[in-house]
Amino acid sequence: MSSESLQPWLQAIAGAPFTIVFATVSITLYLVGRRRLRARSHRLRASLPTARAVAYILAWTLLLLAIASPLDVAAERLLSRHMVQHLLLAMVIPPLIWIGAPALPMMAGLPRSIRIGLLAPLLASRPVRAVLAVLGHPVTGWIAMAVTTLGWHVPAAYELAISDPFWHRLEHATMLGAGILFWRPVIATRPFRPRWPRLAMVPYLVTADLVNTVVAATLAFGPAPLYPWYGPIAAALGVDATLDQQLAAGIMWIPGNLVYLVPAMVLAARNIRFSSRMGTGVRA
Repeated sequence: MSSESLQPWLQAIAGAPFTIVFATVSITLYLVGRRRLRARSHRLRASLPTARAVAYILAWTLLLLAIASPLDVAAERLLSRHMVQHLLLAMVIPPLIWIGAPALPMMAGLPRSIRIGLLAPLLASRPVRAVLAVLGHPVTGWIAMAVTTLGWHVPAAYELAISDPFWHRLEHATMLGAGILFWRPVIATRPFRPRWPRLAMVPYLVTADLVNTVVAATLAFGPAPLYPWYGPIAAALGVDATLDQQLAAGIMWIPGNLVYLVPAMVLAARNIRFSSRMGTGVRA
């Protein structure tokens, strides 16, 4: 690989050193904790299959792809590339994190002195439990996702984020954070207990998809490019800014719909099947 082809990678990696370190530490703690838990009992071994570890590692791999690869550099030049970032950060990476069921393995991976002496008393304290209860509520997750999706696509906010490194990092952090809050009630892996009935996650996902659709439709059917930042850059690259915006809308609209609606359909189908079984049992 030539130095010229390596340049985009080096530029992206140089812009995200803390993310790379945090990803390495998190994966290491997870794998160490998972090994310890699986060695304790068959029940814990069954609750942490290989597929969960793969999902967790894949989540961090995609996070590095989103913000520590040439994709991050390309996102400053084309809206469609930026939309791929947003899709990964808010809709793909967070559910993969929760599928990995990271809470128990991460705790078990820490040194005993930190786990028992620091984290256990902290997590048992009333203020921390109150904050976690609010953050873990489905209403909080839905509002966080809606506000983030709508807010960062307002032209003034978007232009600020794309032109200023601090606001750009904040945009990415809030999208990832909102996604983590939003998808926790949907995935609901141990040790978290569902706050709402599982069937309530169907309107939860469908209404979130409506918010996503509003933004995608605004981009798709806008009479002119919504974000002036991309106009001169697209012209220099020989790209039609309007077509690039429509491509970005398609990326947000079609894959975004699938991410929201496929889990909603699965949950609805499971509820119908469960109800049918219960009905059969009652008649018998």
